[in-house]
Amino acid sequence: MKKLIWIIAAFITLNVAAADTNPVLNEKVLKSFELVFAHAEQVKWKQEKDNNEASFKVNDMLVRAVFDDNGKLIRTIRYYREEQLPAIIRYRLKKKFEKQHIANVSELSINDEVTYYVTLKDEQYLVNAVVNGNGQIVTSKKYRRGDL
Repeated sequence: MKKLIWIIAAFITLNVAAADTNPVLNEKVLKSFELVFAHAEQVKWKQEKDNNEASFKVNDMLVRAVFDDNGKLIRTIRYYREEQLPAIIRYRLKKKFEKQHIANVSELSINDEVTYYVTLKDEQYLVNAVVNGNGQIVTSKKYRRGDL
């Protein structure tokens, strides 16, 4: 019985230790990250193949940024509310979906292109809209809410 308890304790300790460790990053990646996101808080890193992904907060906004091993910023995803959405995007969404309110926004930036994935809601429906950087609504789908 004592042996089993020691094995379980060792297993838990190893899992907790593994979960708390950040991967070792090269200097180029860290330098690029600090250059762009100097005020980042609660930074957590993970590595996959040739990419290094940081998850963090900036001004109460959740952000994920992916860098290659040379320190080049590949993409960012920012998660936020309606208030941070550019005015032209907000205007076009509110004009087209007058009865829904903007619940949340995911902003994907790759190279020079920005795409907004916006969720709008009302009492009965949920709308997922994709908007390009020019404010054009590329696609939208309406669903009956399942959380009622």
